[in-house]
Amino acid sequence: MFNLIKNNLILKIILIIVFLLVIFLVYKLWNNYKNDNNVSEQYYFFSEGTNVLVRGYVVTRNISEFSEIYGEINQTNLYFKLIEADPSFISRLEGKINEMNQVNLLDKDGGILFNLGCLENGEIISDGRENYINQTTKDTILDSTINNPVWINLHFSPELGKGCLCCSFTDKVFIFE
Repeated sequence: MFNLIKNNLILKIILIIVFLLVIFLVYKLWNNYKNDNNVSEQYYFFSEGTNVLVRGYVVTRNISEFSEIYGEINQTNLYFKLIEADPSFISRLEGKINEMNQVNLLDKDGGILFNLGCLENGEIISDGRENYINQTTKDTILDSTINNPVWINLHFSPELGKGCLCCSFTDKVFIFE
């Protein structure tokens, strides 16, 4: 009887060790897959369908530089200077900026400049998206100032703001009424 109990205990220990090894191997395989296929959680800014309400005003920056990937770059980036937003959203943005994400920026006062894309011939564009911002929202954003900030709603989708020139993490932007 003692041998049967002893054998069951050894069997349970062996099964636990095998189970832990399988978990470890799956973890290692997933990490290798992510590294080999450039899968990175850092680009999953928010899950699809997330909306964030922010208050701020428009800021533009002319970019003129050379990139080994894109060549000569001459564009006007359109930022939304955040003056009010959910603290967890601000924290998440600051974390991404500190991780060297170059889509959004901190200005000289430490304020967040949220990239809405580029301003081209009076239109707000963001790589790979049509109907990104409707006319009313565009006019409201472009008319905003430090003395006349506006509320906008940012709609997020995964994988945006990666490998583009006129980048934004948002899928849609619309005014909050």
